[in-house]
Amino acid sequence: MALQFGATDRIDASQGDAVAQLRELIPDGVDYAFDAIGRTTTTEQSIQMLGLGGAAVIVGLPPTGARASFEPLVLAEADQRILGSNYGSVRPSIDVPALVDRYMDGQLKIDPLISGRRPLSEAAAALDDLEAGSALRTLLIP
Repeated sequence: MALQFGATDRIDASQGDAVAQLRELIPDGVDYAFDAIGRTTTTEQSIQMLGLGGAAVIVGLPPTGARASFEPLVLAEADQRILGSNYGSVRPSIDVPALVDRYMDGQLKIDPLISGRRPLSEAAAALDDLEAGSALRTLLIP
């Protein structure tokens, strides 16, 4: 899916160590790594993928009480940062209407991100699909 939206390369974590695969493509590491999944493992991997001056942006929400592990000295020596991004750090009253306008004008591709539709009564099953990786986003219909 990322390739359809303009990504130039992809890493398949099911095929081995994601950090090692990234370092094969970009030996010096990346400027930004986004963890949109919210698992401790992906948070730690995003930090390990950083290059000099890079930032790991934590978007996905981990379970309450989850703990990630990293070497603070490595962050300091390489001038790296870890940033939180709750809901993309949007300003809802400004950004949501602007995004709706872009979608309505055909500038923002959202439809390809919807992998399925379910009745609202199946919300729990939709979340199970998301956790299992069998769905990207499911639209719940009231």
